[in-house]
Amino acid sequence: MATLGPYDYWAIEYAYKEIPPEQEKAELARIAARGSEAALAYATDEDASFAIDPEANQADLGGDPLEFARRRFALVQEMWERWQNAAAQAGRELHRATGASSNAACSRCPARRPTSRSTSAA
Repeated sequence: MATLGPYDYWAIEYAYKEIPPEQEKAELARIAARGSEAALAYATDEDASFAIDPEANQADLGGDPLEFARRRFALVQEMWERWQNAAAQAGRELHRATGASSNAACSRCPARRPTSRSTSAA
């Protein structure tokens, strides 16, 4: 996280707020009572690593795991299409450079390279 979050501000308030000694116990109790607020939920690495808290996740990237998965799937699809388009473009450039009109005529294309099975004597 690039900035302080609600938990950070809450912890700083509890630890560093200037409170007159006669009000300290009541004021700290009031601040601590906010601990059940959803925005202040916090788990340590140990909570996540040892499965102490099933809702703690070190790699949590949002409050909606399905939406995160949808975004990642869309990203994978986009990257796959880019890779396929780049490979197709590279193939076209190779064919132009060799003067081949198709994969079948291009001796440098993987589809035309002999495999160990196709070169062995029958």
